[in-house]
Amino acid sequence: MQIHNLKKLLKIRICDFQWENIKGEILELVESRIGDSYYNHLGKIIGGLFGLTVGGVLFCFFGIVGGHLIDRSRNENLDDNKNYRINPDTYQHQPHNEAFTNAIIALSAKMAKADRRSGIIEIKFLQKLFVSNKNKAISKLFNEAKKSSDTFEAHAEAIVVVFHDNNQMLEEIISILFAITKTDSSLCLSEYKFINNVAQIFCITPKDFERIETIYKDAEKANPYIMLGVDNNASNLEIKKAWHNLTRNNHPDTLIANGMPCEFIEFANKKMAVINSAYDKIADDRGIRKKNNSNDFS
Repeated sequence: MQIHNLKKLLKIRICDFQWENIKGEILELVESRIGDSYYNHLGKIIGGLFGLTVGGVLFCFFGIVGGHLIDRSRNENLDDNKNYRINPDTYQHQPHNEAFTNAIIALSAKMAKADRRSGIIEIKFLQKLFVSNKNKAISKLFNEAKKSSDTFEAHAEAIVVVFHDNNQMLEEIISILFAITKTDSSLCLSEYKFINNVAQIFCITPKDFERIETIYKDAEKANPYIMLGVDNNASNLEIKKAWHNLTRNNHPDTLIANGMPCEFIEFANKKMAVINSAYDKIADDRGIRKKNNSNDFS
């Protein structure tokens, strides 16, 4: 039945030449049957099915042979290139921005593995964050981290050592993991448990965890008080103080100075916009006088 679905998929899409979409949907179908090992045989699977669809058994054979050569070349390159393996033991020896990036890639890969996903959504999200030549290496770093025997706990505990004096950077990692799940339209239970486990290793309080999670829900429906980390009956002064602290700690310049790579500026700006929007809603409801410049965080 699965093979029939794959053949049907190829017939529908072949005239459109939407190869990236074909590849992505095939990954999801195949992974549900054979797990992580699909990656080592992806060339043979696509080559064989494409040949079978185009020209029958003979073309199927040639497609499998061609796919095998591609699989072997790719796997040999990954085995030979140790630079594409993220080792949690090396975080503390790396510059903070490099350690931050590697932790994001490794933890998102482990999250995809925990949810038995191919990781296509995660890779695309990460590639959009990067504007440098690192972009091309992300998929290799991601897939190696996903296949490695290192646990997510090992990565989380190692990055805590790097940012032991800067909880905000650890919070940013949790924020990005939540943002990745949002690209898939909904947060599933396995993803929630994974992120919550990482947050506990980071010593993030339940209240702060709820605040971070709420920021990445539908901003129009989310409770703005929770987004600011305050109670509904908090005083105006307490609300202003919470807003000032959040905007100061989440300001892109502050984050970059603390070790966040410049590639994450757009992500940080979007988070700031959500925080400011939450404060504006409360301020409007309560009639709190707002400053002329919402970016004045003094």
